[in-house]
Amino acid sequence: STIGYGDMYPATRAGRVLVMVILLFVLMIFPSLISHIEELSDGDDCSDEDYIISCIVSLWEETRYVNFELRKLDRQLEKQQQRLLRTTEARTTTTTTTGARTTTTPEAQG
Repeated sequence: STIGYGDMYPATRAGRVLVMVILLFVLMIFPSLISHIEELSDGDDCSDEDYIISCIVSLWEETRYVNFELRKLDRQLEKQQQRLLRTTEARTTTTTTTGARTTTTPEAQG
């Protein structure tokens, strides 16, 4: 068996065995799993009103939770921005030393 266009193929014995096992799974076991999954479905999932209502309620609850988390993150971001602003303001308070005399710039005093 080859992979893709045939330009890549398993060169070792272990690689060939692995490819054979994968092919057997895909060709024999996987279709039977699909048929079992299909049997579990009654094929009428979307037409049931109760199911649709429960899906809408679930989506509504999920939307409320996401909205709550977004508000919480927004508050955290605002706090971090305020902290960052305070630290940058503190860093802009520049002092220059000239010999024995220290002066502070007017921007830093405000």
